[in-house]
Amino acid sequence: MDSKPDPEPDPVAFVIKETGSVSWPDYTTATAYFNTTNDCKWYYERVKEDATVSTVGFNESKAINSASAGDVPVNVKNIPTGNWAIAVYAKSQTDGTVQALKIVLNNRPATTFKISKASNTKDEWDDYNNVTVYFTASHDCKYYYQIIKSDAKSVSYSDSKAIYTAKAGDVVHIDVKDVPDGDGYAIAILARSTQDNAIKTCKITFSNRPAKSSTATRKAKTYSVTDNKVTGLENPLKFFPSKKYEFTVTEAGMSDEAPYVVGDERYAFLYWSISPSGKNPQAKKVIMSLKGIPDANTYKMYLFFQKYRFNGTDWVKKGSPESISTEFSSAGYTDEELKEYLEEAKENGTEIPGYENGSGSGDDADAELTATAAASEKDAGSKSKSAVSTADESPIGTMSALAALSLLAGGYIVVRKRKKEEQ
Repeated sequence: MDSKPDPEPDPVAFVIKETGSVSWPDYTTATAYFNTTNDCKWYYERVKEDATVSTVGFNESKAINSASAGDVPVNVKNIPTGNWAIAVYAKSQTDGTVQALKIVLNNRPATTFKISKASNTKDEWDDYNNVTVYFTASHDCKYYYQIIKSDAKSVSYSDSKAIYTAKAGDVVHIDVKDVPDGDGYAIAILARSTQDNAIKTCKITFSNRPAKSSTATRKAKTYSVTDNKVTGLENPLKFFPSKKYEFTVTEAGMSDEAPYVVGDERYAFLYWSISPSGKNPQAKKVIMSLKGIPDANTYKMYLFFQKYRFNGTDWVKKGSPESISTEFSSAGYTDEELKEYLEEAKENGTEIPGYENGSGSGDDADAELTATAAASEKDAGSKSKSAVSTADESPIGTMSALAALSLLAGGYIVVRKRKKEEQ
């Protein structure tokens, strides 16, 4: 009698479940375990202990870990202070079933609260009396600082003064102002842990303090970005094709003369833009439009500056670029005025792109400008060409052209005004 083959075993129903206990190598790192009945693809996410976990949250693109049937370890790092769990999501490679499991990260060990000067950092002096120092804390905490004598043996903590917060493990900077003259000073950082209310202090003794300027016979001159001024754009301008207008930027503090004292400030002009974010920056102090702007309108421009402060030896950059805004207007012009302008340019031998024969079209102007921009990319950068491609299609397009063309302005001759315009 023929024997029948053994029937295929039924597939095991796919299940994942917590197994073992959570182990903690340190306060911010834990290892949890789950058991899977099938080979699977899986991933985990850190969640709050009271979070609800279900298969609805499964994201297959995140399931990049593979596991065979059996126990699987999950190593969890950078666990913040508080009560946390992990959500484990797994998909069976046998039948495609998805399972979800929450494992509470319990039995977290206690950790001793401590604060200390951040490693691999040094005091950064803005000048003789102002310095930045760095520290780290093992717990989330509230803190404040006070300047003390470096030989002080104790300080008193006050909750009402602890108005700043720090996260566990972060490198925190403190800008210490008005350090007294002379040696032997430090700062005390006083903090209370939000985890266990423990209070700790850390003393950072100052180092690398610069020499005090011997020329400090006056109070330092300080400025804000609004002290920078722009002139030359007050009156409406007739933006004939390729006619450029220069403007003047007065940089706050830049005309101050030596000797300087510690804390003196100044601003250096960097660039201007039609965008408040500084997009398509233009360094030249000139504006123009290749096609011209025949209509009267008003535009806004933004000028960006970098602040510097004197530390007794050098001018040190302070912060990120800051900006001011100003407006300028196009006066518009008539067809007759344009004709006069082009005739005068022709008489003077001045070439106006797109109007080589005394007349021209916007399309011709665009073609000439695009070619010029492409030839200038080594100097102006690729942004010039892309900005020009939208020139004069709208008021915003017009301004884009103004911005891009400032890079090209040096290649054109300024057409002199007629005497009657100057009178």
